[in-house]
Amino acid sequence: MKLMQKQSDLTAIEDQLHKSLLDVYNKLYLLCYTDPLDFEARQRLDSLEFMLGYYELTFISR
Repeated sequence: MKLMQKQSDLTAIEDQLHKSLLDVYNKLYLLCYTDPLDFEARQRLDSLEFMLGYYELTFISR
């Protein structure tokens, strides 16, 4: 019973992490769209795209 609860808790945490990453991605994307010369934001967006891709391959595909 405890194992099922822990798995449920982990799934909830993973879902919240994914939602948070998507929120940050959307904000950075809008920043890059409104100011295309903001290279720091573009670099952070590229890094976040990599993290999201890794996350989706690692956790969502289970």
